[in-house]
Amino acid sequence: MGRGSGNPFLSSFQELNWSFITAVVLSFVALLLTFDTVSGERQSKTLALVLANPIPRATVLSGKYISAILTTTLMAVVGVILSSLIVLASATVDPSLATFGEIPGFLLLALLFISCVAAFGILSSVLVRDSNVSLLIALAFWLFFVVVIPNTAVFWANKVFSIEHADTINRRINIAKEDLRRNAPEGSNSSNPDDPFTPEHRLRAELRMKYLNSEAAVRNAYFKDMFRQLEHTRLLTAISPTALFDYAHEAVVGGGYVRFRKTWDDLHEYQSQFLQFFKMVDAEDPNSPHWYNPYESLSTTREPVNFAEVPVFKERPISFAYRLFSLRNYLAMMIAYTAVVLSLAFVFFLRYDVR
Repeated sequence: MGRGSGNPFLSSFQELNWSFITAVVLSFVALLLTFDTVSGERQSKTLALVLANPIPRATVLSGKYISAILTTTLMAVVGVILSSLIVLASATVDPSLATFGEIPGFLLLALLFISCVAAFGILSSVLVRDSNVSLLIALAFWLFFVVVIPNTAVFWANKVFSIEHADTINRRINIAKEDLRRNAPEGSNSSNPDDPFTPEHRLRAELRMKYLNSEAAVRNAYFKDMFRQLEHTRLLTAISPTALFDYAHEAVVGGGYVRFRKTWDDLHEYQSQFLQFFKMVDAEDPNSPHWYNPYESLSTTREPVNFAEVPVFKERPISFAYRLFSLRNYLAMMIAYTAVVLSLAFVFFLRYDVR
């Protein structure tokens, strides 16, 4: 199989943008604001004083949790607004209305992600009685979710969801072509450029169409294997809120794998449209034998084509429904993740000894 599958969709490209800042920097800030919300106040003796008043413990913890979320989210809101103003003031950038329409979606997603990370910070604070230990637990959460899981995705993909190497696919294509050539009727590899209507031209065109369809079938199957490998790997790495945020962010802004997969599907539709156009042009030429040889012009029309009439592929904008469809699973997992972790934190806090 070779070293790895060579799946380019598993490659991670990080750059300094607000997605990266939210996933790495603001997640760290959220943990710093929550890791000692309970254990730190217990050590400073202020928690016992607060709970001496007739205030439910759930209210106390909720207030600390919400304040940490709002403080961290405010950083993202201010930063995104300033960045947007800089983009608007730039003479070299012409953002579309759709781009600015995606900003509220990104901020809502950032709010949910920060809420999830803050829940882990709260949980680390109520698990132990010492704030230093809480800090170590929070840092362990951060390293595991932000550093370890995202950076080991390729390893798990190749070990758990391995697929064939690209070299194997090329060999399979060559073997299939050789089998087709060997079993082809006699005359399939001969041609007469002076008379394209000969039976040999038809056999030659049929063989080359088989070449094309055979290669397309193998490559399409390989692409689908890569898609499955990526999607299964994403489900495996979904234990990380950071990974969930990255995958959901792609759907919100209509980029990354979401955009590629839709474009890949659209290109297959365009192939059918282009073939129908070509057959229509070829049918109008009485000097064409209409054999449809995809590699040579020996058996189809050679008349000039008006390029203005040729269908051109244009990438269509990703609809809101398509984005929501791609987002739904990641969003549901992040909400469930937050609810479970926060519930555990409340359960531990209700039994927490403040002495």
